Amino acid sequence: MMETRLTVVLVLAAIAIVVGIGILVLVKRRASLAGSGGRHGNISESDTLKYVPVLQCLSGEYEGAVIPMDKQIIIGRDPAVASVVLHSIEISRSHMNVMYQSATGTFLINDLDSKNGVYVARAGEKQFKKVNNTVLREGDRFIVGLRVAEFEVKKQLMDSRSDG
Repeated sequence: MMETRLTVVLVLAAIAIVVGIGILVLVKRRASLAGSGGRHGNISESDTLKYVPVLQCLSGEYEGAVIPMDKQIIIGRDPAVASVVLHSIEISRSHMNVMYQSATGTFLINDLDSKNGVYVARAGEKQFKKVNNTVLREGDRFIVGLRVAEFEVKKQLMDSRSDG
């Protein structure tokens, strides 16, 4: 009976030592990774997650498409000028442009003297109003021409760890 208790105590002591060594190894490894400051250091959420401005096409020939906005986007009928080409006679050759302003987190749209205009609805609104140029915030929508295509401006979450 005394022998059994001694065996149990020795086994528990051995387990405690192994667990303790494992914890020390993990703590040292984390400390060394955090101190390295390199790619394998502590990774904060801001290092791995970023929001990218996009145009989400809600209707029209690009319905369902998400268009990243890394620069100005020109929407029009002429592929030599426009980065987003809409094949409708309601769309001018160079109909409008959209730019993301990172300093303010807003989108700036300009009608480029189009024949059929650009119409905006603020987030939560159903009614569209004709504009020449205006600032949009995330969730606002715009229509190009007479309902040729509808877009929503937004910031989409991207995981930068997949950038390689």
